[in-house]
Amino acid sequence: MALDGAFLCTIRKEIEGALGSRIDRIYQPSREEICLLLRSKGWSGKLLLSAAADSPRIHFTTQEIENPKSPPMFCMLLRKHLSGAKLTAVRQLGMDRILYLDFDTRNEFGDPVTVTVAIEIMSRYSNIIIIDGEGKVLDSIKRVDPEMSRVRTVLPGVVYQAPPAQGKLNLLDTSPEQMGQIKEAILTAKGVDLSKAILAAFEGFSPVLARELTFDICGSTELNKLEMTDEQWELLYSRLYALKSGLETGENDYCMLCEESGRPKEFSFVQLGQYGSLYTVRSFESPSALLDGYYSERVRMERMKQRSSDLLKLLTTHSERLTRKIALQKEELAQCAERDTLKEKGDLLSSYIYLVKKGDREVTVQDFYHEGAEVTIQLDPALTPVQNVQKYYKEYRKAATAEKLLTGFIDEAEKELTYIDSVYDAVSRTSGESELLEIRQELSEQGYLKRYSAKNSKFVKAQPPLR
Repeated sequence: MALDGAFLCTIRKEIEGALGSRIDRIYQPSREEICLLLRSKGWSGKLLLSAAADSPRIHFTTQEIENPKSPPMFCMLLRKHLSGAKLTAVRQLGMDRILYLDFDTRNEFGDPVTVTVAIEIMSRYSNIIIIDGEGKVLDSIKRVDPEMSRVRTVLPGVVYQAPPAQGKLNLLDTSPEQMGQIKEAILTAKGVDLSKAILAAFEGFSPVLARELTFDICGSTELNKLEMTDEQWELLYSRLYALKSGLETGENDYCMLCEESGRPKEFSFVQLGQYGSLYTVRSFESPSALLDGYYSERVRMERMKQRSSDLLKLLTTHSERLTRKIALQKEELAQCAERDTLKEKGDLLSSYIYLVKKGDREVTVQDFYHEGAEVTIQLDPALTPVQNVQKYYKEYRKAATAEKLLTGFIDEAEKELTYIDSVYDAVSRTSGESELLEIRQELSEQGYLKRYSAKNSKFVKAQPPLR
């Protein structure tokens, strides 16, 4: 489920509980994430803001988030304008998927100013924007120039403009006396399916929430809005205003649906009955705790996958190369198994050399190694009989030497392949940047990484044994 405007409303109310706190620390754990450490008397909390296309969100987190040693430019700009700033307001335009965090601080001249951080939750268009007291953009985590969007640019110095309004109903602004307006908006919405009509009529509703409202009134996620009875309309109004009451008071059922494996599948601030008993349900005390539980593991795995992709590619290449090398060496080793035959032919040819003349292509002799059976030995007509004998002995010694060397080469290659596979497994299990740096340093010392910067070694921390 995407983080919709309705759920964002519950987050807004939770953040309002931190009004008056000050920013103690700011860091940027990844390219599209910001973490603000807020403190007040007797309380502290980490507020995570993410503009990642697959997981845009804002919530308090209890996860241990690594602080990169070298802060990006956007993080340094945030520190310049917001270090020590006081959170004074949290705003949301209607039920749109945008939150505005207002901070009181002072500029470089010591004058009091208000700096706003806007977090826009819009899938791949999500963004984190810093706005000064005059409404101008100081910078954004994703810059949008005229070539990227003809409707709205987000660049330093440009006056900030909110995304265009969609003209939908705001549930928080409706009252029981406006039931006729709600019914008209749903009936005039495009399509006959009720859940899609609700989605088109109300601002900040996700498809999951719209389907759940439909399920509540008819026991199914599909219902023709033109065939609804008066009783069903009344149930819909009742459900909508119960939803509104929960958003206003913050008394909601924060739940997450999980597959049997424990993998998070869906989340909401209302109980989801549309899935029946297909998934197990986990309950949470707050919207932040829910989002923290839902995204933390998925985002961690994705982040480490991105950071370790080059290592995994390198290790895969080495593993494939070693596998091919071992296969070829074993094939050569199999050919060396005929070395005893070469020695026997040399001995037979030496014993019956009086039967061989220069220019002969073959000779048939009695094989005293195999009970006197006749055997035909191929000869090189360009060589003398003695040279043909020496040729077989030379090939025998070459095969014997090759067998000894190949056995050692194969053993070394198999050990190296085992090491590469173990490192691959370690990379795939990493949970922090320090572990990756340690692995990179090890691979550099082993000669697999030639361009690894030695300055990074000072950031490597000794890792405890896995348990």
